[in-house]
Amino acid sequence: MKIKILQIGKTKEKWIQQGIQMYLTRLEPYLKIEVEEIPSVSILNADSQDMVKAKEASKCLKRINSDDYVILLDEQGEEQTSLEFANFLANLSENKKIV
Repeated sequence: MKIKILQIGKTKEKWIQQGIQMYLTRLEPYLKIEVEEIPSVSILNADSQDMVKAKEASKCLKRINSDDYVILLDEQGEEQTSLEFANFLANLSENKKIV
């Protein structure tokens, strides 16, 4: 199974960067994980939040193939424990790349 993480913007906090790297290192023997940073869109006076989100979404969609299985993580989405999410991923077809 291959997982590709699309990250909008940079993670500025060093402790978060260290945590991400720690988990990627732990998962490396089990999964192929690729992290791709997508530059965030700067908010100009003329741009609304919706326009910024649309531009960032467009950048993400350009990096997703039609046969990819897409999972969107959102702070207001359905909450799962680590075990529930791991089981969810395990049930997916091993032929899919997860984005």
